[in-house]
Amino acid sequence: MLAQFVTRPLLKMQQSSLAVVNNPVMQAVYTGATDETGAPQLAQRILQARLRTVIGRISDSADNLNEVSIQTAATVEQAAKGVLTQQSETDQVATAMHQMTATVQEVARNAEQAASASSHAKDEVDNGHKVMKEIIDSTNRAYRL
Repeated sequence: MLAQFVTRPLLKMQQSSLAVVNNPVMQAVYTGATDETGAPQLAQRILQARLRTVIGRISDSADNLNEVSIQTAATVEQAAKGVLTQQSETDQVATAMHQMTATVQEVARNAEQAASASSHAKDEVDNGHKVMKEIIDSTNRAYRL
């Protein structure tokens, strides 16, 4: 009974070790043991190697992720600068359009004033023609008399 109490966990460990790796040649090469104590030693070495591999891959992935995040940050910064530049240029265009609108309105007012002045001048010329015609008519009547 005591023997089973001691050997049962050892047998389970042996079976677990063989589930990881079951290669007697590797066991002899890497552990120097050809008995049942070599299987757990080899399994431990294999699991440690796998763990180092996983850690290495995680480290590589973290490095790649860091590089991608740096590139993404740079891209976002460039995009933000582009947006600010575009906003500034849009503001400049809006200001220029406002100034052009004000200028067009001023030109329209001046054209309206010029048209009004031209109309007034025409009226004055027409009145002047009437007065001249009246003077000429009066002069002609006076001359006939």
